[in-house]
Amino acid sequence: MLATNAHPVTLAIKDDAVGIAPHFDKMYSSHVFGAPKEDARFWHGLFAAERIDPARTMFIDDSLVVLAAAKAAGIAHLLAVSRPDSTRPAREMPGFTTIETIADLNGS
Repeated sequence: MLATNAHPVTLAIKDDAVGIAPHFDKMYSSHVFGAPKEDARFWHGLFAAERIDPARTMFIDDSLVVLAAAKAAGIAHLLAVSRPDSTRPAREMPGFTTIETIADLNGS
């Protein structure tokens, strides 16, 4: 599942350009829950929409504020992406297990 703060129209444009939808069962824009991922209301909405067991869920993000919100919502397995933009250097992500890029998940 993909959860993003991108507007649904922007998400559709990105999907048309890159073709990410086939890699996910569902894609959610935080706009459908009326709150960004940084807000507890997002997590309440997501948990109501999906059968998610926070103790068995991994969430990956590049924002410390979003990762902290996920932790507060009970998500047990958190992974920070320190270099989401290949044109910029990696950032410090204190308090979270960190990978540099999503490609690091498969050893690329």
